[in-house]
Amino acid sequence: MKEWTSFHINYDWQPVETDLGKPFTYPSALSEFFDGTYSKPALYRWVFRDKRGLISAIYIGETENLAQRVKDYMSPGRTPQTNLRMKEDFLNHIESGGVVELQILRFEPFGINNVNVYESQMGNPYVRKMMENFLLADHDQVHCELKNCVANPIERRRRK
Repeated sequence: MKEWTSFHINYDWQPVETDLGKPFTYPSALSEFFDGTYSKPALYRWVFRDKRGLISAIYIGETENLAQRVKDYMSPGRTPQTNLRMKEDFLNHIESGGVVELQILRFEPFGINNVNVYESQMGNPYVRKMMENFLLADHDQVHCELKNCVANPIERRRRK
């Protein structure tokens, strides 16, 4: 049996900006700069900072259009449930004195077998979902709550 080979993906999270140099915090007003810059596929995370400025929780997601996705969080309709649940989490966190920030993923290109992955490939839903699942698995659950729902169908039914 072949031993596993260590593999490392270099990535970091950068603040999403409502205007040049002005980081987005929920529920900031959205600008033309925001629409023009973030109307594209992306991997993103909502960062919940406590009163001391420490990260207490995060939510990781992927989307075809980040600007539209943020608008969906700001003004959720009756569905999908994630928008409603997250908006409630945002407002509760802010009410308790915390701050909710939005960040976007940046990473160095890498390859796995015959798949070369670049940021410009975020339009490919398979690549986006692969990266989202990697980020969820790579998350430090010991020091920071993950607000993504469990994919287990029984857990989903229990939440309803």
